[in-house]
Amino acid sequence: MQANGCEVVVAGHVCLDITPTFGRISEARLSEILRPGKLLKMEGVSINPGGTVGNTGPALHRLGVKVALMGKCGDDPFGHILLERLRDLAPGAEARMQVVAGERTSYSVVIAPPGVDRVFLHCPGANDTFGPEDVELGVVRGARLFHFGYPPLMKRMYDDGGREAGELLQGALQKLSPELRETVILRDLEELEYREIARVLNVPEGTVKSRLNRGRAELAKILRRQRVTI
Repeated sequence: MQANGCEVVVAGHVCLDITPTFGRISEARLSEILRPGKLLKMEGVSINPGGTVGNTGPALHRLGVKVALMGKCGDDPFGHILLERLRDLAPGAEARMQVVAGERTSYSVVIAPPGVDRVFLHCPGANDTFGPEDVELGVVRGARLFHFGYPPLMKRMYDDGGREAGELLQGALQKLSPELRETVILRDLEELEYREIARVLNVPEGTVKSRLNRGRAELAKILRRQRVTI
């Protein structure tokens, strides 16, 4: 257990998953089940937290891990339900959730008829305004692990070429030696083939592979020291 009482910080995407429960229906194509103008009788509904914060956080709590949840929701009915469900599933972990007046709570309506792949009707809501300032770095520094999830579903994380999401990774890359950094960037970011990298760096392919393995291993150590998982 850490000094601040928190072992893991789970931050990022959070939403309310609303899943209508289908009754006994024969397998059919989705277009046949959800036909315009058709009234379909449902059996009930499941309402649960979703996203990285809503799924990973409560799961860690069930395993006995002291966790802090950092996400953002609106001060609206969906937000109140989301916080209540998080409180039920991981009591106390929701204390660092941000409730912002004027924001809309993110939700997903999950359409999951028997025998048909699920369809998600998703509203990103407050996830789109979540940024680095919404993470309490003091709490993160005191934890053993920082888990951040779903950047592709969070506007500020993918806007401007993913600049804000990439700041952490770029900071770690700068700590590699120049030859290892250059090799990792050419392979893992620019996605060049080994032979192309060898030609650019004027070294044998074997040297490229060796540098890449060393660079990846060193980068993983740096990220672990920063308590980051990807």
